[in-house]
Amino acid sequence: MFLNNKPTLANEWLDVCSGCEISVLGLHERIIDLLENVEIKYSPVLMDTKEVPEVDIGLVTGGIRNEKQAEDAREMRDKSDILVAVGTCAVAGGVQGLGNLSTRKALLEEVYGDGEGTVNPHGRPPSEQVPDLTDRVYRLSEYVDVDFEVPGCPPPSNLILDILTDVIEGKEPNSPDSTVCDECPFEYSGEKLNKIDRWSINKDADTDGPCLLDQGVLCLGGATVAGCNAPCPESGVPCFGCSGPHPEEADQAAEIIRIVSDVLDLEEEYPDLDLDRIRVEDIPGSFYMFSLASSVLAEKLEGQANAR
Repeated sequence: MFLNNKPTLANEWLDVCSGCEISVLGLHERIIDLLENVEIKYSPVLMDTKEVPEVDIGLVTGGIRNEKQAEDAREMRDKSDILVAVGTCAVAGGVQGLGNLSTRKALLEEVYGDGEGTVNPHGRPPSEQVPDLTDRVYRLSEYVDVDFEVPGCPPPSNLILDILTDVIEGKEPNSPDSTVCDECPFEYSGEKLNKIDRWSINKDADTDGPCLLDQGVLCLGGATVAGCNAPCPESGVPCFGCSGPHPEEADQAAEIIRIVSDVLDLEEEYPDLDLDRIRVEDIPGSFYMFSLASSVLAEKLEGQANAR
């Protein structure tokens, strides 16, 4: 499969925080075994190499928010036989995709103009040697063909190692194909509820179970792709969707709204419905925190932004 017995690898980071790269370091001593089976030729977080060489495997973290990142993504595609999107930012756009709710002008004014804590005597954003913003945040696969995806924010170290090992060995990676609910130790009882809270509002959730939805707490586990082994729900903290949607779901928010609608039982009380019993104060942040850029709203938001 590879030209040499030891395949070569390049890693490029785009619109990202470097958490995915740190997750690789989380392999600890197992990274030595990895390095025995692959040769890293390019990685800005590890080495001072200026040009991307041609490699067998390319790992890209982060989505695309400016024209330079778009150019870097295309270069990685051209120079990599196999391209892997690593992390939710690359796979689904990530939390910065919430910026798609604002125009480029509004974002620049907030950061460089009259935003809190900003001191800018020139009153305008920098323009020299600064790449132009794209019209919105894009996930990697919207610009280039991606061979495999590793979800997670960041992906667990074990998941990165397993998928990368499969690629090195010429196998089809065993990517997650279930949801966080399938990994969670608690099971939903099936009982209907008459209220639901945004996860941060409920301060009294029982950390020993049962299922958080049973407790009336908004948990996105049923609409979020597996792979993390559900550490948050197991600790009494609701899943807020950081791994992004299941690949078979077109929209993460639509799926969690379907789940919530199914568990709520309000028919008998609908004429006297108390809206305070359904408290979701931040709709985008609750349902689209990590996947707005890959949602069914993406193109609609793009059209609105270009019109303003």
